[in-house]
Amino acid sequence: MEEEGPAIDITELEELIATAKGISNVQQSYTEETYQALQDAIVEAEAALETIKFDYELYAALEKLQTALDGLEAIIDLGPGWRFDFGSDNSPVANGYLQVSDTMIYDEERGYGFSDKGTDGSRDQDSPDDLRRDFILAYEKEFMLDLPNGEYDVKITTGSEWDSNTTTYTLEGGDTQGGTKTVAGEFIEYNDTVLVEDGQLNINFAGQWARINGIEIVAVEDFNVKFDFGSATSPVAYGWKQVSNTLLYDSERGYGLSKEVATRDRGNPDDVRRDFVIDGNYEFTVDLRNGEYVVNIIAGDDIASNNSTFIIEGEDLGQISSGSGQYAELEQTVFVSDGQMNIQIGGNGRINGLEIYFVPESKGKDKDKDKDKDKDKDKDKAK
Repeated sequence: MEEEGPAIDITELEELIATAKGISNVQQSYTEETYQALQDAIVEAEAALETIKFDYELYAALEKLQTALDGLEAIIDLGPGWRFDFGSDNSPVANGYLQVSDTMIYDEERGYGFSDKGTDGSRDQDSPDDLRRDFILAYEKEFMLDLPNGEYDVKITTGSEWDSNTTTYTLEGGDTQGGTKTVAGEFIEYNDTVLVEDGQLNINFAGQWARINGIEIVAVEDFNVKFDFGSATSPVAYGWKQVSNTLLYDSERGYGLSKEVATRDRGNPDDVRRDFVIDGNYEFTVDLRNGEYVVNIIAGDDIASNNSTFIIEGEDLGQISSGSGQYAELEQTVFVSDGQMNIQIGGNGRINGLEIYFVPESKGKDKDKDKDKDKDKDKDKAK
């Protein structure tokens, strides 16, 4: 017969359980997977309250519940638009994405899904990440999404960790696009623009296997893109595009550096600011549709002061200056008229992050009206 130890004070575990039970996901603040893991941990901890006899059992119960609390993953707002992660019902869903399973037929109330022809099933290959690890097989199948009429940017992610792949697609019955063959472990993103005039976007798939990992649809007026600069092995901020120090501009990719430069990774304070690329004179180029954009540049260093200069589309924006351990930002409105934004970087030449937001023509006109009003006010004051 096992000897019982002294009475164990379980107050700490009771308090931790109360804290955990006080966390709600009514507002869909946390990913479904991590919130469910917390609920399972709560049930296990409550059961442990009735059986704990030794300190090590208490410590184990506390550690399990605390691990579940620490593992709660907040849903990241990736901005306006629709983002779909295609796979099986029980596969993890990429943060900020909506799940589309292989059995999800279009429903008018939901507003999206596959046509009555369904799909050819799904696969989950465990890696490389939640979006690309799984996919739906959709040869000669159609995905439908209800949305307001207008012009949209569409990004389709396709590939397989284990096999080659050739996926083609059409948008709104247009020409067949895609079809580039990818090998095992390779994924490709197709970017397109489509005009929706009937309240529904129809995407048809074909090609060898026709694997669909993810689809992102964003109205042209809501276009934005974010770049995280650093080394090829540094972590990349979620939802940002990586620009390593060796990533040269490529017309197919549509962005990159003018030359290979140096890089540093300080490890802190976050994925955008911890690392940067650096050189005294180089250029970053990104292909964009013509129009007005708001550009926000982040530059700094965790262990050194910084003075980086920036010229965008021929306009000298001056410099970003910051002390050691500080990060400064420079925001400016820029007009692109040749399908490409060119950013010349000099001085110390550090850049950590870059955000670019499209300014719809209507908003630009509103700004002009505001400026005219301000000028009229100034004239009235001068009278």
